[in-house]
Amino acid sequence: MYVLTVRRPWAWCIFHGKDIENRSWHPGRAIGQRIAIHAGQGDDWTPELARRIHELTGVEVPQPGTLTGIIGTVRVVGTTTEAISPWCQRGSPYWWVLADPKPLERPIACRGRLGLWTLPENVCLS
Repeated sequence: MYVLTVRRPWAWCIFHGKDIENRSWHPGRAIGQRIAIHAGQGDDWTPELARRIHELTGVEVPQPGTLTGIIGTVRVVGTTTEAISPWCQRGSPYWWVLADPKPLERPIACRGRLGLWTLPENVCLS
């Protein structure tokens, strides 16, 4: 299974209504696949961002420093060039369309990487 590391709180947002992942590269081999989402150690959390995300999702954003590791899976159904979602960020060349998010009960500790990477064999998602 492929894994994508996403900065916090964006990784968390994928399981609370974020149906677009803004990337500078094409998902290629991940299209049509279920991939794991890894919440990286990088954190973009600010009070202003938490407020904006709350307005979009209706859910309180976790505090900074929480939810590190693999937090669930999602299906990459394709890409789009049309702003079909409030999560489409202008300036991102690729808007990955995400569907069917399945959060895990609790994060699985795992080191992240850049790009799409393969889930280590010793990490079990079930």
